[in-house]
Amino acid sequence: MTTKTTHYQSLTPQSTNIGGYRYFFNGQEADNEVFGEVANFGYEFRRYDSRLARWWGVDPKWNEYPSVSPYVFCNGSPILLVDWMGKEAWIPSVDKKGNVTYTAEKGDSYDSFVTQFDCRSTDGKHHGKEIFANAGLKSDGSVIKEGTVIKGDDVKKATGSDVLKVNWHALDSKPHQKVAQLIFAINYSKKQGKEFFDFSDFAIGFETISSEQLSYINYPTPEGNIYIKNLSIWFTTSQTKSYNFYMYSQSYGDWLNKYDFRLPKEGSYRSMLMFTVDGDNSDQFEELFIK
Repeated sequence: MTTKTTHYQSLTPQSTNIGGYRYFFNGQEADNEVFGEVANFGYEFRRYDSRLARWWGVDPKWNEYPSVSPYVFCNGSPILLVDWMGKEAWIPSVDKKGNVTYTAEKGDSYDSFVTQFDCRSTDGKHHGKEIFANAGLKSDGSVIKEGTVIKGDDVKKATGSDVLKVNWHALDSKPHQKVAQLIFAINYSKKQGKEFFDFSDFAIGFETISSEQLSYINYPTPEGNIYIKNLSIWFTTSQTKSYNFYMYSQSYGDWLNKYDFRLPKEGSYRSMLMFTVDGDNSDQFEELFIK
């Protein structure tokens, strides 16, 4: 008879020589009164048992991310990503006049801002705290009121540009935020009078995307969620540009519409950006883009 033993690595240290310090992985506080030292961690919306390397419950926002397991931590990337305790990310946008804004969702903070965006200028200096100071906000990690806006001018004063590049893989567990950054890139380039956008101007870390498929995305808008069945993305170091208007809308009856933003093929490869949207949401989806 053959037996197999599987060992699960805990996210937290097991040493009891901690000198009274209570904050560990992801900055979460250990509740030592439950199962002893460094055993139980009280994340805001669920609890983690480091003895078992398991959660006591599912992610409270599991229904918004059907492509991600409700029991997973940081989308399976605990070193690269930070658990925001159920928090969302910042929404970048540009209006028809060309004004750029970054809007906080519920539970956002300075920490989530600098995790999501690369706040460095071309000289490599980090300007996160300066951006928050320009916007009249505290950078002490405290939660910021939902709907708080950081203007593009606040960012430009600090970095020299009103565009912040997103840390692409910091959003691996937030697919609707990837959609938000792509829509921002499309609309911003339109306001610049261009017919294409260069993804390298809006993101870092995308060079490792190769081919990325995001499925079953509920993209929130003030009028309700837009159901995006699939998003196909392919950008590499040498293939970074895409049209900022869709080349065609391919309909499958009343069920699905495909929106293709790809540039014509040059050589053997071309970048890809294609949305497949539920037919009932097509009108809403098209209104996301500046005409």
